[in-house]
Amino acid sequence: SYSPNFHFLDLNFNRLNNITLDIFGQNIYFYISNFNLKHNRITFLNILYYENDLFSNNLDFIPIKQFKFPEMIKLILKKNKIKSLKEESFDLKYRYLAYLDLSFNKINLIEENTFQYLNMLKELDLSHNLINYLNNTFRNLKNLEKLSLKSNQIQIIQISLFSSLENMIFLNLSFNQIRIIQEKTFLNLKNLIDLD
Repeated sequence: SYSPNFHFLDLNFNRLNNITLDIFGQNIYFYISNFNLKHNRITFLNILYYENDLFSNNLDFIPIKQFKFPEMIKLILKKNKIKSLKEESFDLKYRYLAYLDLSFNKINLIEENTFQYLNMLKELDLSHNLINYLNNTFRNLKNLEKLSLKSNQIQIIQISLFSSLENMIFLNLSFNQIRIIQEKTFLNLKNLIDLD
């Protein structure tokens, strides 16, 4: 039987609404590492691969992650319609994720344990959302090096918010509505080079 031998699947700039495992077959996991779906109209997706670019679609939730390809390291959900991040949004199946882009969505709620399994995460972009409150949101992200919260509606930076981010190098808090930064908030950020 014929076995495809490709690693990059580019379906950019189409009119796709739904992507399911059924259209590819079960063995497709062995052939795709980069899945590019920019500029479509996707509202439902139940397959993800090693690197996934879903920039500018209509997703209003974090896609369901299948068990068959657990080593996903990159997920771009920039410019979608996601409004909230729940505790169950990123379960253990996302544990190898190193890069996560959720910028330019409509996120106004991030539950406290949303990122509890993302211990390998190095870069997180939450810029250009509607976030106004964060409470211990990043406490399990011990390997995080780059965090952007630019252009949100954050008013108060609590002392515990960044306390476990000892590997943080870059932190962007610009263009918020910050009124209060509690004393010693940045004390544990010993590797911080760039604070904006």
